[in-house]
Parts: sequence; structure tokens; C-alpha cells
Amino acid sequence: MNGSGSTSTHTLTNWTYDMGNGQTATGQNAGFYYTQAGTYTITLTATNEVGCSGTTTFSPMRVLELPLAQLTASSNAGCAPFLVNFTNGSSVQGNGMPLKTFAWSFADDNSTQTTTSVGQSVNHTFLTEGNYNVTLVATDVFGCASSPASVQISITKPVATFTVK
Repeated sequence: MNGSGSTSTHTLTNWTYDMGNGQTATGQNAGFYYTQAGTYTITLTATNEVGCSGTTTFSPMRVLELPLAQLTASSNAGCAPFLVNFTNGSSVQGNGMPLKTFAWSFADDNSTQTTTSVGQSVNHTFLTEGNYNVTLVATDVFGCASSPASVQISITKPVATFTVK
């Protein structure tokens, strides 16, 4: 927000933004983050050096819901090397904004992959023993990113041993 415009002959000294949700932001170039989706009316009150003030309103400020990332794995446990097929079940929320990209992260080898379609599945081969999280973040056309969704994959590799007596 930039409260730089003025028709006052006196210098503006204070800017207060009522963010429409019970919170305020102050300063000529104030920043603010909404934590809830919704429609808000923002009111700016600018005060000059002699105490005179004026207000202006911006409405509607529409804050979109974040996308919902969801993924499933064809299997959650196996022996290395282990190929897993991941299905993207991400969806838009109440705002209906189309999803644009999907960022996959694989903790076993710190690799990433980006896809552009919900229908596009991803395959990954786990080569080493351990428990690994696979995460997915969905981003919509406005750049709003979901919270990461994750699934844990457990990779084992038994070691055969014997003794001779």
C-alpha cells in the first residue's frame, strides 16, 4: 500500500490503514498480510502536519483461499531400489482459481520435480534404505501456494547373514 497521494498544502505525517478485519497498518508504505480468505474494505486515513485528516476507501480487497495440495503413493514401503508412483490429488478451494504448477520434493536424494497438471503422476525410485518424506506444493495462477502435503516412504534392504558351526 502506498499512501503517497495528497491534495493537502501541508506535509502528510501519518498514514493509518484500517484493513477491514479489526487490524491496522501504519506508515506511508505499509505492508500487511491477511491470514484468512475473504473480502475486505480497506480505509486509509492520512493526517497532515497541522492535524487535519482525510480518508479514502478501497473495496473490495479479495483475499483468495490457498490451494489444497494432496498426494498419494502407490505403496509406502518396499525394498531398495523401489519405484513409487505418486498421484496428484490437489484441488482449488472456494475461490476457484486454476492451479498452475506442482512442486514435488524427494528427501531421499534432495531432488525436485515440477509438473503443470493435476492429472500428471510422478514416478520416483528410492535407492537407499531409510524413511523419507515426499512433499507436494500446489500453486495457483496468482502465485498463491498451498501448505506442503507429504507422505512418508519407508525403504528397507535386508541383510542376509549366517554362521557356520
